[in-house]
Amino acid sequence: MLVAFTGNSTVTILSTIARVSGGTYEPVLEQTRRWRENRRNQPLEAKEEEEFLREYLTPTLLCGRPPTVNIRRWFLKCLSNDQTAFTGFTSLVEQVEENFIGYDSAVRLVPNAAFIELFVLSSVSDEIAQRLLDLQTQLQSLDSTKVTEINKLLAEAERIAPVTERRTRGKAPIFFYSTTNKPFSLPRGIYQRMERTTQLISGAISDVATNFSGSLEEALFNPQKQGERQFFTGSVDFMLFDNEIYVIDIGAPAVGYIADTSFASSVLQRDPNYGLDFLAASAGEEVTLYKGKAGELGFFSFENYTLLEGLLSRGVRVTLKEGNESEISIKGKGFPTREFDYLTRNQALRNAILEAMSSTLQELGVSIPKGIVTILDRGELPYFYAQTNLGEDSGILVKKKVFFREYSVGSGYFKPLVVPLWSREFKNDRTVSTLYEQFIPSLTDVDVVGERKGKRSYEIRMYYCMGEPS
Repeated sequence: MLVAFTGNSTVTILSTIARVSGGTYEPVLEQTRRWRENRRNQPLEAKEEEEFLREYLTPTLLCGRPPTVNIRRWFLKCLSNDQTAFTGFTSLVEQVEENFIGYDSAVRLVPNAAFIELFVLSSVSDEIAQRLLDLQTQLQSLDSTKVTEINKLLAEAERIAPVTERRTRGKAPIFFYSTTNKPFSLPRGIYQRMERTTQLISGAISDVATNFSGSLEEALFNPQKQGERQFFTGSVDFMLFDNEIYVIDIGAPAVGYIADTSFASSVLQRDPNYGLDFLAASAGEEVTLYKGKAGELGFFSFENYTLLEGLLSRGVRVTLKEGNESEISIKGKGFPTREFDYLTRNQALRNAILEAMSSTLQELGVSIPKGIVTILDRGELPYFYAQTNLGEDSGILVKKKVFFREYSVGSGYFKPLVVPLWSREFKNDRTVSTLYEQFIPSLTDVDVVGERKGKRSYEIRMYYCMGEPS
């Protein structure tokens, strides 16, 4: 008997934001057209790609790029809704009655989500620490039309507190991302479909995780236990094309929820609504909160401290503990559970769960992007692209690292990258299994003050919390 996917009434939406790419897509589509005209089936030559990147990457897009980050990788970040400096930007979502998606006029990008890395602060003198705080304050007062001034502030921070060690995260003393001075409009009907989808799929994966002990088929078709809570906070990312909603990613905990809500609200001069009352009620009387990376990275320290203070102020007894094995422990049980974490990170298994509930999702106009795990040298990607491309010939796929143990790889940190077929990124890892997904052209016209106008990619992220099932 298939587990019944009816959604979970204890899943509450805490906040909804839009993540928009800093880079525009028209130049990329034009480069794809020229590449096709030359009947090329190989990536561009290095000089050709370098020439395109020089023309494409504006001073705003290049702002804040650490010298250790490859220029091509930075370009791909600008297409991939990445939130670093001005590679992308974040907005609060506002429901509207009309059928309109995006911003009603030009937007200004504000680098107010700026953080001093704690591993830097702990290694410098009080005088330099205060100077870094002053630089942070100055940075937060500027916007994307003041790129020269921003670069000077970042250079000064690097001069007085250089980061010399090789790091996956924390490549500079100050990290920032930007928010907009206008909310992102989303039709109410689409928002409601996304909300219902979030409740359905988070509840469904929780039900499967409750019964998962190595066999997905057993957990799906022969569940032995009623679904139990498997996470505390989480997020779902959506994209849109022709009124069809695509589920892009699912995960727990809801990393970014507090920072995104706080800074996207402050630029609009609104009080942030974290849903802390519901979080506290969901937590119960006493919890253990894990610090994770809060001891060394400013972004995580801000989120951890805000959640800690919010729970304490609502009467929850909180023990703060080192480590990152869980987000939170409630009644001795860590969340997210290992089963839920594995099923959401293992995209093959996650998609199998979503396919099992496809008829329910289809009623909501919701689909799952098609994907393929392959080795580049097999030559399967051109056919896969031709079979799955949506809309005009963009020549784009999404590259994701294979995180699950079935493919014997899973170490390292890797964000999904939007990659044109002509990019030399496809020269990398030709003999390593990689997951490629169809590109969802979730694009809207955006006018950024002082920057190139054009179509930018957007995704809608819903942050949510799960209470104890009744």
